[in-house]
Amino acid sequence: MSTNLRTQLQNLTGLGVVLVAFMLYAVYFGPTPAGTSPWVFFFQLTVNGIILGSLYALIALGYTMVYGILKLLNFAHGDVYMIGAFIGFGVLTLLGGPLTPAIPVVLLVLCMFAVAMIGSGLLGLAIERFAYRPLRDAPRIAPLISALGVAFFLENSALLLFGSQYRNYDGFELISYDGIHIGGDSGVFIQYLGLIVLAGALGLMFALVVLVRSTRLGKAIRAVSFDREAAAMMGIDTDRVIAGSPLLADWASEHNSDVVMIPSCVAPDAYRRKTDYQVADPPRLGWIGSVHNEAYLRPLAPALREVHRRTGARLTLISTSRPTLGDLEPLIDRVPWSEETQHTGIAAFDVGIMPLPDTPYTRGKAGYKLLQYAAAGTPAIASPIGVNREILARLGMPAAGDAGEWVDVILDLITQSAAARASLGRHALGVTQQYYSYDAWLLRWQQAVGIGESHD
Repeated sequence: MSTNLRTQLQNLTGLGVVLVAFMLYAVYFGPTPAGTSPWVFFFQLTVNGIILGSLYALIALGYTMVYGILKLLNFAHGDVYMIGAFIGFGVLTLLGGPLTPAIPVVLLVLCMFAVAMIGSGLLGLAIERFAYRPLRDAPRIAPLISALGVAFFLENSALLLFGSQYRNYDGFELISYDGIHIGGDSGVFIQYLGLIVLAGALGLMFALVVLVRSTRLGKAIRAVSFDREAAAMMGIDTDRVIAGSPLLADWASEHNSDVVMIPSCVAPDAYRRKTDYQVADPPRLGWIGSVHNEAYLRPLAPALREVHRRTGARLTLISTSRPTLGDLEPLIDRVPWSEETQHTGIAAFDVGIMPLPDTPYTRGKAGYKLLQYAAAGTPAIASPIGVNREILARLGMPAAGDAGEWVDVILDLITQSAAARASLGRHALGVTQQYYSYDAWLLRWQQAVGIGESHD
């Protein structure tokens, strides 16, 4: 057993002994109402404490997440909850109140929660944007003072708007005074409202765990909490969006004023260079990508069959080894994708292909496959969709639209002389090194993630 595990077990054992001793003292020596069993009274207080504690735990989770990620003592956190409570109370009042609800109680409660959560969430976003974000790199005392100011502002605004009178949701009137008895009528009593509070708290805690551990946003949150500067170097920056194509940059600009456009990049030196431009017998077409994108080859099937009929050409896929393309598979030779095959296999292609349908999604693609072909010096053809049109023009490679064009362009490329094909491949490689390599965009990346000079 490791030393750390042994220490943890010893600590847990010690804590358990203390808790058992406290429980026995509370039961046998603590005050108990007349006519009530000490054990029943103890467990009743325990249940009440768990229900009340679950509310405090939700508030504490938000508070500790803000501090753990941004290292900010958010004194306004409780006041945001207070505003959310007033929003929920306002919804309850508008919809008839607890005694005469205008809609079914379940729907009323859901409306209260939804509106209160949205309202307090928007308030939190506004506070972060205007009170905390401008001070993110300032000395820690500055955001601390800003948080105090926001707290005072919210508290006094609530006093001015709503007064200092006590408000009561009358939750028991709205839902029920009833509950369940454990151990008979004289046993532990748990009200339905308490069960709803506990279930809601546990559900929200579980949802938060899933968010933090199992989503891309959660991974970014954890990265920033461990090392904000290192996370920024990896492109995790909530203040700036880096887009891989003009279309994505335009879309992002509608939601964020700080957008930097950096195209997809490759490392040409990592790819095996094509040196033999004599067309193989039979000619070798090639495609590289994920199994999910193999569907883009289906519309090209008639063109590929026609080229095969005329020349015997076959298609090499560096992808999954599992057949997915039905009756096109007899023309396909599959090479399982790996870090090695993606860098060494493209040079064996006579022609690389990148067909795409014209959809909003494909218009946002960044042309990475086309750049991989160029990094190996392999002649290629692509659909002129999205940024592909610009990349093809720079590389000097041909575009193809419908099936007839694909047949004509493929036949043209594989019937050219070796010298012409070599000229095309080497020109594309040179352009990639100059415009689409990591080295070419290193300074821009450093500026974008805040480790170089400010970007233009």
